[in-house]
Amino acid sequence: MVAAKNIEIPDWNYNCTSCGKCCRKKYVYLTDDDLKRLDTFKWPSDMDLPNKRDVEINSTTYIAHQEKEDACVYLNLDTEMCRIHEKFGYDAKPLGCKVFPYNISQTFKGNYSVIGRFECPAVRENNGNSIANRMRDIRSFIDEMELEKSPDFDSELCAGLSQEKMSQIMRSFYQNIFNNTELQAMEKMILSMMALDRIEKLGSEFINEMDLRELFPSFWERLIEDAKIKAATEMKISRSIVWRFLTILTSFLRRDEEIIHKGAMTRLRRFKELTKLFFGNINLREFGADHPDYAMDRSLLFGTEIDMSDSDVWELCFDLIKIRLQSWQFFGPTHYNLTFFRGMRLLFVSYTLIVALAKWRAIANGASKITVEDVDYAVGEIDTNLGRSALLSLGFSSAIQFQLADMEIYSRVLHNLFKKNGNEAG
Repeated sequence: MVAAKNIEIPDWNYNCTSCGKCCRKKYVYLTDDDLKRLDTFKWPSDMDLPNKRDVEINSTTYIAHQEKEDACVYLNLDTEMCRIHEKFGYDAKPLGCKVFPYNISQTFKGNYSVIGRFECPAVRENNGNSIANRMRDIRSFIDEMELEKSPDFDSELCAGLSQEKMSQIMRSFYQNIFNNTELQAMEKMILSMMALDRIEKLGSEFINEMDLRELFPSFWERLIEDAKIKAATEMKISRSIVWRFLTILTSFLRRDEEIIHKGAMTRLRRFKELTKLFFGNINLREFGADHPDYAMDRSLLFGTEIDMSDSDVWELCFDLIKIRLQSWQFFGPTHYNLTFFRGMRLLFVSYTLIVALAKWRAIANGASKITVEDVDYAVGEIDTNLGRSALLSLGFSSAIQFQLADMEIYSRVLHNLFKKNGNEAG
């Protein structure tokens, strides 16, 4: 971890490539200061700018969008550059635009963590300058966002664990799972949830009093063997599990749609989609132009044989999980206000979603094996709404996600995604 006083930043690199993806489809919230600053801009009379600069949706003000490509009104579609940035400089842009792609959060009181959001292609590349070099900008963002007033981690959110014990638990995950080159990808995933199950059952009182450095060597030795056996065991999957899984997967692909579309018609359309998920084929293109234009039913997704054995192609997936753990951005205010263990469970569920999306893309492309490009696409799409979606925080969606975090269901989903076993049980 790279630290500067009370700000922690995992070791990661980022340089903007001006791809323009963050200026499309996303709705950027405008603060009062943003609106005042926009009023002061003196634009050239010959510059083609839309009359409507902002839009109010559900009593919240956002930057308006162009009809073409659903892009921000200030995006120059010819140059892929922000007109505000071009004319008035970086500091003149709205706060939400300047902060992206950073995700900044207060963790423990007076402490802040910063990560690059993996939905940004440039962040996923991990090239350029270290994010830690942007410390001056980050401090400014913390002040402008007034994060010192935001909620922090309390004892309940930490599940009664001390900060030191939580750090020890997470470090043991890095050492024994993510940095273990002898484990296959599916073994790492199953081991993650299995270890979490057993550690949580120890109870906070026992964990706080126990010297985990003495406990963990034998704990991990036994558990790794159990996980390998679990990963090698054939498991059938039921139609009910598949329906629940696809419901959450497609919910993750909705981007900012939930901001705009609310009400009875949206609920009716969602009901029709859920029915279709259960009985028919699904084409991910219906959820956005960035997704494969390929209709597929559950038997193809879970039954098609694809070579997924190359552990190196999943490296970005594990990077996402490690960065979230290192930065504490998987529970509390950073993730639906969940407790430490519940937040980690949903973080591990995202493994399965990434695997499914990567496999979907490979099948759509007629490929025989998963590629780095498939995983890159999947990681970017899942991270878009990871811990930030109002839809996914609702009781119905939340309940399904925790069902998918059940060890038996979790193992069945992974086994049937990784292996050719399309038979359904029940």
